[in-house]
Amino acid sequence: MDDNLTEEQREAIESVSMDMWAAFVNATLESLPGAEKKIAFDKFHVAKYLGEAVDKVRRQEHKALMAEGYEDLKGSKYDWLYNPENMTCKQKSRFKALRDSTLKTARAWAIKELAMSLWHYVSKTWAKKGWEQCKRPRFDLCFSPRT
Repeated sequence: MDDNLTEEQREAIESVSMDMWAAFVNATLESLPGAEKKIAFDKFHVAKYLGEAVDKVRRQEHKALMAEGYEDLKGSKYDWLYNPENMTCKQKSRFKALRDSTLKTARAWAIKELAMSLWHYVSKTWAKKGWEQCKRPRFDLCFSPRT
């Protein structure tokens, strides 16, 4: 945070947008009053983080399934990362079967999609409600994937 800012100027800051690097977060928390309610992570870095989380779940689940002789996730890495709107009919059909499955990867993808949809909300109140859905323990009951 800029040491040239007065305390009054720091208090007047309403929002700070940043990536999710801990050093940025910690510096902001240390130098900005009320920072925990003023930090906003940018969409690009959130998408990257969530995409990596889905891929981590996929890798772990794929390894476990392969050990049991199942190939459900074989060759699906990019299906989970690709935008369904840009898929061919064949890709969409394969992906629909994957995302509608009971795989942990499908659930992780659904959570990622709901989290990313928060950027489309105009109302802060509705965005908060959407965020609360992301955090619900029984998330699968409140979200149905897009078709």
